[in-house]
Formats: sequence, C-alpha cells, structure tokens
Amino acid sequence: MNKDFNENKEKYVDSFSDKGLSDKLSNSSFSKSFLIKVHILWEVLKSPATPLTVKLGIIAVLGYFICPIDLIPDFIPVLGHSDDLALIVAELAYIASYITPEIERKVYSRFSQ
Repeated sequence: MNKDFNENKEKYVDSFSDKGLSDKLSNSSFSKSFLIKVHILWEVLKSPATPLTVKLGIIAVLGYFICPIDLIPDFIPVLGHSDDLALIVAELAYIASYITPEIERKVYSRFSQ
C-alpha cells in the first residue's frame, strides 16, 4: 500500500479536493439527500475548528466513498452505495456537534439553486 501511495500520490491528492469530490459525485446518480450528507462531511473536514481526530475519521469515510473497491461494489443497483451511505450517516452522527449552522447554510444554499 505504501509503495502504491507513493507512486500514485498525485492521483490520491487530487481525489481529496473540491474537484475530486465533485467528479465522484457527478459521475453517479446520487440523491440530493446523499449529496448533502457528503458535502456536510467535506465542509466539516475543511473547517479549521474541527479537531484532527475528527478530521481523520472523515478522511477515512470519504476515502472509502471515493475508493472504487468497496464491500458492496458500486455498480450493483440500489445496494451498491448502501455501504457508503451507512458509513456516511454513522460519521455524521458521530461528528454532529461539529456541524455548525454556517456549514449547514453553506451546503444547503448550494443545493437550493
């Protein structure tokens, strides 16, 4: 894994950017509710007020979401994203105290247009 990461570092770094996340989300037909949840995680991750331990958990969940290798492959209709959704919902419950009204406004305004 370490060798793979070093050889493909730029690809991994690009995935963890606003553009990388947008590319992943635009390539599939996710519900608006799912998109909102992912964007809330992303905004909490970017917040300077979020502790490192919380950021590491978010990185793990978003990394699993972005990774093409899943417990349940994404190409399976309906079930394909259920493992991703379960992790995202669990992480949102865990980090609920770090979701500020400003983050919610920012994300919801992005989807109200």
